[in-house]
Amino acid sequence: MRRLFLLLLAAVVCAVPAVAQTPSGAVPLLVSTAWLEEHLQDPKVVILWTDQGAHDEALIANARRVPHESLMTMQGGHGLAPTDTLVDVLRKAGVSNDSHVVIYGEPLSSAWLFFVLDYLGHPRVSMLDASITKWRSENRPIARTPLVPPPGTFTPSPRPQLRATADDVQKGGAVILDARSPREYEAGHIPGAKLVTFQDVYADPRMQTFKSRDELVAMFKAAGAAPGATAVTYCQIGMRSSLLYVGARLAGLDARNYIGSWSDWTARGLLVEPGR
Repeated sequence: MRRLFLLLLAAVVCAVPAVAQTPSGAVPLLVSTAWLEEHLQDPKVVILWTDQGAHDEALIANARRVPHESLMTMQGGHGLAPTDTLVDVLRKAGVSNDSHVVIYGEPLSSAWLFFVLDYLGHPRVSMLDASITKWRSENRPIARTPLVPPPGTFTPSPRPQLRATADDVQKGGAVILDARSPREYEAGHIPGAKLVTFQDVYADPRMQTFKSRDELVAMFKAAGAAPGATAVTYCQIGMRSSLLYVGARLAGLDARNYIGSWSDWTARGLLVEPGR
C-alpha cells in the first residue's frame, strides 16, 4: 500500500507544470529593512545605492554607489545607455550573475536601476521597501562612504521586449499606463492611456514603502490591467514610468517600460488624446 501511495505521489508531482513551480534561486521583488540588516554580511548580497547627485550624509552599510547619470544618455535626449556601458557600470559595482542585488536610493533613480537590471536579464534583483530615512529611524547600520568592491563578472541576457517602443504601443494589445501628473495627462496623453501616477505605488512616499500586493492589484485592475495583463508604462522620458513599472511587476503584470515615452511619442508626431 505504501509503495502504491509513493507511486501516485510521484505521478502527481510529475504532472505539475514547470511554470507552477518556484524558479531555482528566485528572490522577492521587495525586501524589508529587517531582512537586509540580517544579510549585510552575506557576500552574495550586493547593495546598490543610486541618486541624481544630492544625497544624505549617511548610507546603508556596505552600499555601493551607482550614479544615475552613468545609466542614461545625457545628450540628444535622455535614454537608456548602451548595453556595454550598463554592464561595465554594474561590474564596477561588483555585480555578478549570482549576486542578489538590492537597490535603494532616490525613488526614480532606484526604479530606473531596477529596470536596467530587469532589462539586462539579471535573475536576482530586489528593491528595498524603504528609504534611508526609514533605515536610520530604525537605528540600523550606516556608513559615511560607499563601499568600493572588486569588479563583478556580470554577463547580461538582454530582454528587449521589456523596453517598449512607439510601434509596440500602436500595435495594441496592452494597457497603456500614464505615470505623469494629472495636469500633464489632461494636457494630452497617448490615446487610450489610463492615468496611474508614479506616487500611487507607495503607501508612504517619504519612507518609500510600497502598497501591499493586494492594494497594487486593485489599483491596476481599476485602470483595466488585471494580473497577467500586458501593461506599458510611460511618462515624459521613462523615469517616472520606471517606478510605475516596478509597481506593475509587484502586482503580477507583464510590464514593459516605454523609454523615451511622451518626448519620443510627440517627436514622432503621433496621435495625441486631450483631456479625459
